[in-house]
Amino acid sequence: MEIIIIGLLALAGYKFFRHTTRAGRETVRAYVYLEALKISGSHQSANQDADTIMRDLASDQMRNVALMAKHQLQAVHGGKQLPIIGYAYRCGMKTAMPAWYRNIALSAPQTMALEAAYGGTSATKAEVPQASKQPSVDDNYQAFYQSFADEVLRLSGRSGSELNIIDFMEDEPLQRAYRDSVDPLVLAASFCHKHGLTTERYQSYDNYYAAFTQELRRFATDTAQLRGWLEKADPARINSSFERGVHPRLAADGYFQFVTQH
Repeated sequence: MEIIIIGLLALAGYKFFRHTTRAGRETVRAYVYLEALKISGSHQSANQDADTIMRDLASDQMRNVALMAKHQLQAVHGGKQLPIIGYAYRCGMKTAMPAWYRNIALSAPQTMALEAAYGGTSATKAEVPQASKQPSVDDNYQAFYQSFADEVLRLSGRSGSELNIIDFMEDEPLQRAYRDSVDPLVLAASFCHKHGLTTERYQSYDNYYAAFTQELRRFATDTAQLRGWLEKADPARINSSFERGVHPRLAADGYFQFVTQH
């Protein structure tokens, strides 16, 4: 059952949702899921609705839903994405984000506005205690930072005493990356590439391509999706990244951004 958004909405001035962030798309998924769950009462049906409507990001229905979600986010939830995403997770929505992002969203406080709007659907009793046991947002940032710092040290072949991450990168950009749901491992690879710190090298294209495939696997929901992405990938572009010394994680992330926006 697809959600039908009632009413004609003015679309002028709004960009297609395909140009927003992954976190923004997850916010719209959460909105669709919760609205569908409120109507149908079925977790399976609500997940199907959320997946179906996200398949065509340029459709009129998608643009309408994005506008409705944006309006509710600003008017009801103070523009905060994580509480509504976390609430949807607690109510049974399947995540399209990495596990670390799901944990961050689950740690976001449950607001009275969400209870008022979707209290009838509320999270299952088994899930609520788990959410309350999630670490605080500050703890999650520390975990994000530690993942980033550890990977920088690994990629650079340095020890903590040899390389002080903060000497290279101020805390605010890291905080901003954390708020924007940037993958800390991708951020670490980008950081090392920018500062010429990467010591991890691939001697042959075959080894590089194997690493590229493993990195791309992190973004895929299943083997079939990974296979489809690899079939569409341009070997010449992957080889160009190999020859230019671009870390396969950055090549995989760039390709992932491409396939999910087109």
